[in-house]
Amino acid sequence: MSKLPCPCGKILSDSSQDDLDLSWGTIVPNGKEFEFCESASKLVVGLCESYKNGNHIEWIKKNCPVYTEQALEEIIYDLLSSLLNDLGPNYGSCDACGRLMIQRDISENYYVPYLPEDERSNPLYQVSVVNADKPRD
Repeated sequence: MSKLPCPCGKILSDSSQDDLDLSWGTIVPNGKEFEFCESASKLVVGLCESYKNGNHIEWIKKNCPVYTEQALEEIIYDLLSSLLNDLGPNYGSCDACGRLMIQRDISENYYVPYLPEDERSNPLYQVSVVNADKPRD
């Protein structure tokens, strides 16, 4: 998905080259981060072992989503990105109206709009720090 129409009329695009762009992301369900770390560790170790054993071309062709002659950094990026995409649904945030467009299911390219009650309820723009030493209200 590269462009998504928001109900307000703005077209959301995920083609930003800014790594700190918070308008797009992945919603990671609780506990899935451990699954990601375990899978990522296995992939990186497998890649390192394949270089050590001299069969890295075969390993890369088998494990990379799309094999091309790439630098090692790009291969690792592609491997980790493919794992990340399988963690949970994606979202896009409209900077014009504040809506979140949330992917209904990771197997579908269908997004459902969510409009926060006010700007304070949009989780992308709110940072909450909980101090364990102080009682909550």
